[in-house]
Amino acid sequence: MNVWAFCCRCRCVLSITTASLASVNALALSAPDPADHIGGWSSERLLVQLMPGASVSMTREHGVVVRDCHGALDTVATVELTIRAVGVSPVFEVPPANAALAQKLGLDRWFVVHLPLGTDVTTLAKRISTCASTAIDRAEADVIGGIASESSAPSDANFAQQWALENTGQTVAGVVGTPDADINARGAWHISTGSPTTIVAILDGGVNPHEQFADRMLPGINVPAGTTDTTDFCSNHGTMTAGVIAAAGNDAVGIAGIDWNTRILPVVVLNGCSGVTSWLAQGLTWATDHGANVVNCSLQYSSSTSVMEIAVQYANQSGVAIVAASGNTADAGVTYPAKYPEVIAVGSLNAADEISSTSAIGEGVDVEAPGVNVLSTSGLNEYALSSGTSIAAPHATATIALMHAAAPHIPCTQLRVFLESTCHDVGKPGPDGISGMGRIDAGAAIRLARAGSLGDLDGDGMVGGSDVAVLLGAWGACDFDCRADLDDDGAVGGGDLALLLSTWGIVM
Repeated sequence: MNVWAFCCRCRCVLSITTASLASVNALALSAPDPADHIGGWSSERLLVQLMPGASVSMTREHGVVVRDCHGALDTVATVELTIRAVGVSPVFEVPPANAALAQKLGLDRWFVVHLPLGTDVTTLAKRISTCASTAIDRAEADVIGGIASESSAPSDANFAQQWALENTGQTVAGVVGTPDADINARGAWHISTGSPTTIVAILDGGVNPHEQFADRMLPGINVPAGTTDTTDFCSNHGTMTAGVIAAAGNDAVGIAGIDWNTRILPVVVLNGCSGVTSWLAQGLTWATDHGANVVNCSLQYSSSTSVMEIAVQYANQSGVAIVAASGNTADAGVTYPAKYPEVIAVGSLNAADEISSTSAIGEGVDVEAPGVNVLSTSGLNEYALSSGTSIAAPHATATIALMHAAAPHIPCTQLRVFLESTCHDVGKPGPDGISGMGRIDAGAAIRLARAGSLGDLDGDGMVGGSDVAVLLGAWGACDFDCRADLDDDGAVGGGDLALLLSTWGIVM
């Protein structure tokens, strides 16, 4: 059998025989797949990024046709992919809403080449990346990752056990805490308990509609299944993450989350408890396009892929704050996506203010947060203890959500600066490669954010008469949501009015 193709550069006709195809096949493939598990790659998926103007398609005979920007056949890539490909599809079947940004970053040029189970994808990717292809910019295996949790324990619905929010030195799961080794949640709640205009996307294995936040869940998406079923398929992992962020507070039921009013956008990027980076890329882009202000990724992947990295850039440049678990990898280092500079990497602390034994340390850790024996939501109306950097990350996510609620016109890049600059040292003084900037302080961070929009109480971006109306409506002693308490003395009065008037007319 002969396969006929045209060389793009010299336009000469090439005759490729069955024997030559077999030779290339032997070089490009081997079986079985070496690492179809967390920390490895998918043997059924090759990620390719086309050069601008290039195209890829399947024939009715299941052959792959790759053409360069001039419409000429890319012989090398066509032969390599035709040998084993069983299908080709764009990574983003729903194109990113910001087409200009997606085009600028090259996000719109990524495709998945579907392969038989057992394909040596890494060898194939290297061949295509190093060969003289005129249409493919790069090729890489789709890395498999999964959750960054450790364990859970029996349910308990008692705020006094939530040492992460208020550590009084109480004993939780047999461990005696260190007073004040917490995120200072009560300090934050005095300023704000969140806003329904803030949307937090949870990229995970799903989120169950728990009684503590079901009424604030938005319709989401299941990327692997191609459906809208966002049920938690991974042992309540996403549901626990959501509880730390958004469980209703001050309602005499269950536990208190950090942000009591934010809306949750569930985005399933795992099939069960594991998944590939292209699913994460699709989910992150979808969440960005559907209004997320903050994204929580309590996930870990051992390696980076370009499509995941570019999707992170797309979200970041679209104004979305991205928070991720640093990984339960100890001194093996920070995992992805936390390792990207655009992402806030969160490590895990125990109740004694010590870095947990499995929390990733090293270059790339940005901040620390409680992550051992943290009480959160489970199922539809239950509660459980959980540990790991997965449960630490949502503390930072929720803190940024509160900051956004208090200062909606401050960009996420600046909110990150506020978060990191108000951290408390853990271990050695100052920033370091072990604990980053230290343990987050939600109360201090939200005050710093509010200072950047002082007087803008209605969140419209300027200080005027409507802000005075908000202040007068809050006049007197206050406990929760005291954004109008500008001098932070526990009540709204003349001093706060004077501060507001001093910022009159300022545009944020």
